[in-house]
Amino acid sequence: MKSNATLLLFAGAWRFLNTTDYAANGTILPDWHSRYPSGLTEYTESGYITVILTANDTTESEKRPKDLTLPAKPGDSDVRWALIGKYSLAFGGPFTLDVRRAYGNDWSGVLTTGPFTTATLPSYIGLSSSSNYSFHEKGRTLHLLSDLEGGGIRDLWFEKLPERDVFVQS
Repeated sequence: MKSNATLLLFAGAWRFLNTTDYAANGTILPDWHSRYPSGLTEYTESGYITVILTANDTTESEKRPKDLTLPAKPGDSDVRWALIGKYSLAFGGPFTLDVRRAYGNDWSGVLTTGPFTTATLPSYIGLSSSSNYSFHEKGRTLHLLSDLEGGGIRDLWFEKLPERDVFVQS
């Protein structure tokens, strides 16, 4: 079912609130980025998604050396730069929506992202994934559930960021 209202709910910037991976038996799996990652997801009305995800600067600052800058300095440690690569991920590409329910404030369906056309991790190029989505709090909160290999579940929560006036008043 096509619903422009659903697309408008997705469109915009979303802040990661929480992500938890569960094994098939319900045990919480360790996350590479922390349970409370930093990052943004941006959905466009033209059908593209961009994701930037990092370890949390507050709760796991040891994974995010703040003294590193670009361009890298000759004396910078490759080990410290490797932390940035290990605990950061960015990717983007198209997305599609399959709306299952759309009435009142209850919106849910299937979100398919990909195939990804760009990524900091080369193995993500060409990948796609599907998640069951639902909106809560009048569209201010987005909940995604994805299947993991081995029967587990990835449980993600996002908060929509407010629109901003981008024009400078002169």
